[in-house]
Amino acid sequence: MNGSYRNLSPAAISCPNTVSGSIEQFPVGMGYVPWQQWSQTYTMEQGIQQGTIFPELDLPFVMGRCSV
Repeated sequence: MNGSYRNLSPAAISCPNTVSGSIEQFPVGMGYVPWQQWSQTYTMEQGIQQGTIFPELDLPFVMGRCSV
């Protein structure tokens, strides 16, 4: 890796499809997924409609857009 990712804007790094080139230009990352706490759930009918039974996971989805 040649460190060329340092010259990219933060928007370009968070939206990789806006940058031309290969994935090798991006730094290695480390993911973190916290333990989910069991709490209130949707009813079965509402869970099917929302796509999840957990209200805290019911987040907006914006296809094709980056949140910068």
